[in-house]
Amino acid sequence: MQKHLFILALFLVQMSTMSAQNKTVFPETALLLTVDSVSVKANDIIKTGQLTMLVVWNSMMRPAIAELDSLHKVYPLWKEKYGVEIIGLASEYAKFPGNLNKFLAKRSQWTFAIYRDPEVNFGGVLHSTSLPVTYFIDKEGKVVHKMTGFDAAEMPKYEAKLKELTGK
Repeated sequence: MQKHLFILALFLVQMSTMSAQNKTVFPETALLLTVDSVSVKANDIIKTGQLTMLVVWNSMMRPAIAELDSLHKVYPLWKEKYGVEIIGLASEYAKFPGNLNKFLAKRSQWTFAIYRDPEVNFGGVLHSTSLPVTYFIDKEGKVVHKMTGFDAAEMPKYEAKLKELTGK
């Protein structure tokens, strides 16, 4: 009996992982904020017909900062080669809106767009439970892959996923 429950549990975990990574619908009506606190709908920043990498992060987390610094270095090449847009979604605490602006002043070289999700409404819809988390969103607006955490040695996996999604 315990063996059957264990197998069922493994199956359910595998199914939930597959559904999170295979064609999850992007929450296009979620409300976000620009860095200047202007409300914007998610579907205004992630466009149909556009391959997108959405990085949900927090400015107090070193792995998230390392990921965005690494992506900044390859962004011009990947944008040209794969047509990908990289968007940073800062999951900052609503009580401290100034912290993000101070942090971004030190990262003014980043050329990808940054938005805020102070109430974690958007991240909650996508079931982000740990940061950083990077979502690959295909040209149809579907979340097709999710990578949690960051290790610089795994940057080739990011590009491999872009190659797979674009066929380039």
